[in-house]
Amino acid sequence: MYSQRIRTLIGVVLDSSVSLAAHLSSRGASAKILKLWRAGKFQLITSPDIITETARVLSEHGVEKEIVEDYITSLYLLAFVTDGLYMVDFIKEDSSDNIFLAAGLEGEADFIVSLDNHLLSIKHYHNIQIVSPKGFLRRLRSLSENC
Repeated sequence: MYSQRIRTLIGVVLDSSVSLAAHLSSRGASAKILKLWRAGKFQLITSPDIITETARVLSEHGVEKEIVEDYITSLYLLAFVTDGLYMVDFIKEDSSDNIFLAAGLEGEADFIVSLDNHLLSIKHYHNIQIVSPKGFLRRLRSLSENC
């Protein structure tokens, strides 16, 4: 596990909806994002609450137990896991989405990637851009081309 935020890498929080989409289809933008993370193209930022939520969502949607366990283990080993000390009460319609904003703030994320309209409708939260998986891939490609 990374004990600190690596500022030379783009910091990204993934909504559990993106993790689910990646595990349900290996062809979509969400799956490509996980592959790019594992290849070290950006730093994944998560929190204990997000990990718990992601495990629950994956399990409830029929992802095999071993795959869920492997993914959760990879989060603890390869992602920057915040302490989970920040609390946010910004999204009223679905307060459970606030954990992604909190992790983004605590981990000094550049992006939150989501398929959830409650998050996507915000577009920016403090200095964090909130984008869809396809939008993130476009921005990552653009940033890579400008380096």
